[in-house]
Amino acid sequence: MKKGIILLFTLLILLTPYSCENLRLSVDCDKCFNDLNNKYSIEFKVTLDNENWFIPITFYHGKIDNGVIIAEDTIYSLPYYSNLVDFGGYYSAVAKYTHKGRVIFIVDGKKLSKKLDESSCDESCYTIQGDVLDLRLKEW
Repeated sequence: MKKGIILLFTLLILLTPYSCENLRLSVDCDKCFNDLNNKYSIEFKVTLDNENWFIPITFYHGKIDNGVIIAEDTIYSLPYYSNLVDFGGYYSAVAKYTHKGRVIFIVDGKKLSKKLDESSCDESCYTIQGDVLDLRLKEW
């Protein structure tokens, strides 16, 4: 009898209809854009400190081992953004740090994408993913 009740309860839970409202991911409507070109800037997060007053970076279209270098630059202040790049591309970067006499390279890469969201905010808008490369030096 107990197995029958458990089975019935499980079936009720599994067969309960879920609406899209129940499954909707949380979207920050302040970061959802109504009008968006096919290009966008990527933000680079780096650590500027007493040892590293500036950070040399290399920015790639693709992965660092086989990508094309887009830019080589030095970051002196934050925030720092790339030039406009295409959605749908994979982008990566390398930052060079000095820490306690050693050279440390930090790498990050992501695919830059946009997605149309038609139900989370008052109007249809685009959310963006992959627009931040985290090249910060982590504590040892």
